[in-house]
Order: sequence, then C-alpha cells, then structure tokens
Amino acid sequence: MDLVAAAHAFLHVAERSSFTTGAQAAGLSQSAASRRVGALERHLGTQLVDRSHRRLTVTPVGLRLLPEVRRLLEVAQRIDAIADAALSEPVELLVPDHWQIADLADLCLAAQDAGVDLDVSSAAPDHRRAALETGSRVALLPCVAEAGTWRIPLGLASAVDGPATARLEQLRTGRGGGSRRPTVWVLPEDDAPHVRDPLEAAAAAVGLAPSQVAVAGHPAQALARVLGSNDRLVTSAAEARRLGLSWSPLRPALSRGYRLAGSDPRLGTVAPALGPILQDLLGAVSPAAGTAGAP
Repeated sequence: MDLVAAAHAFLHVAERSSFTTGAQAAGLSQSAASRRVGALERHLGTQLVDRSHRRLTVTPVGLRLLPEVRRLLEVAQRIDAIADAALSEPVELLVPDHWQIADLADLCLAAQDAGVDLDVSSAAPDHRRAALETGSRVALLPCVAEAGTWRIPLGLASAVDGPATARLEQLRTGRGGGSRRPTVWVLPEDDAPHVRDPLEAAAAAVGLAPSQVAVAGHPAQALARVLGSNDRLVTSAAEARRLGLSWSPLRPALSRGYRLAGSDPRLGTVAPALGPILQDLLGAVSPAAGTAGAP
C-alpha cells in the first residue's frame, strides 16, 4: 500500500464527509478514493470512516488520526520539494587534478550535448574520495584496471624522443644527463599498490636504485622535473600528448583503471552520457569489465 496516497485520499474524503466530492478534490475517481481509504483501514486494522449513514462520518479513531495525516502529507511535500531542487542542480563531477582547462571544457560541452547540466572541478584522488563522503557528488576514481569501467595503459613520458618501447633498464645510467641517474616519477593518481608496487619491483629487478622511483607531491612538480632533466613520468599516451611529452609504452606493462562513483541519484544517467568523452580524455584503449558504483 502507498501510505502517502492513501492518506491523501482519506484527508480529502474526511474533510468533505463525502467520497464523491472528496475524490474530486483529490483528483481521483470515487472508486479509487474508496479503495485507498479501505486499504488504509486494513493497514491500520481499524475503521476510519462510517459508511452506514446517508452522510459519511469520520470515526473517533479517524478524527484522532487527521492531524497526523496532515503532518505526514506536509512532510511528504517537503521531501518532494527537496528532491526536485536537488535534481535541478548541476551534477557535481570531480576529475583528476592534472587535467587541463581544455579537457574540462570538452567534458562540459559533451555533457551539454547529452542534456546533462555539469559542474566539473579537479582534485587530487584522496580529495575526490573524501568529497564523496560529504555530499551528493560524482567522482572519477582511479582503481585496479580489472575493476574499472575504463583501462588505460601506462608508459614513460619524457621531454626528449624515446625508444619505441621504454624499458626500465635503460635508466640505469643518466644518458645525456651527466652522472645523475634519471628518476621515474609517479603521479599521485598512481600512488597505489597496483601501480607503485610492480613498478618498484621491476625497477629493482633491473638494477635501478630505490631513489629512482619517486611519487610526486603534485602533477606540476613531476612535469617540471621531466621538462628540466632526463627524468621520466609514468603516465598515459593521451596525458603525455596533452603535456607535449614524448611517450613510449612500458615493459613490463602497467595499467590504471577508472570508474565513476558517487551518491548522486543521477549517476546512472551521467555515466552512459559521459562515457565516450571520458574514454577519449582518459586515453582508454577500450572499456574494461566493471560498472560504476559506490566508492
């Protein structure tokens, strides 16, 4: 039984002492109003209106319930108003903090074409996760590639042209960079066991010093180090292209996954609408197994 609908019918019938005029005021047929009031009576286990007389009367129990029924309907109206207001606001989407303004603009334009009013901002991965716990937002979160909606191959980017395939053993000496050994910089986006651990293990296996793999405090820091030296940046081909860097696929292969997550009820609409542009901006080779969901 729909308690709110039944209460709505009972209130109009009770206030007018008539199923006919009460049903009209409630926007129902007389039979529908009668069914809803009857369902409410069965739910409560007591009679609310007396139908035995020519003019309908409200029972003592019904009279005691009327103030509560009014309050129930007022609360229901407030809930509907709050929900309508929330759904009329833009969808708040948080994306990686190394995305450029042009990327955010492309995303907003694609959302506009899909009929989605989008409010997009960038933040570090930890901040994106934390934001989901404090409000109705949607965030693009990095994850294990197999658990993501999108899979992005990672490689090494540098300020100079590199080999067709980047191998970590090529960084054992600082070729062209003096005695300093090149550092492989990991973005905060990839400061996670599924990327950092295999990268560090592979670097150690080919003789790189532990200090040659480092996590950047901010994407701008990593880019500055790469532009000013022979250092490398672990990133995707699409990201390297937007940064003006040369990119080579990495052996052993590494991948980053992404998924959309959040508590906004419009997530199920936003995900398919933005899927193509997100895949393009991420440089995903193809959608991976997995679905959008809660963080």
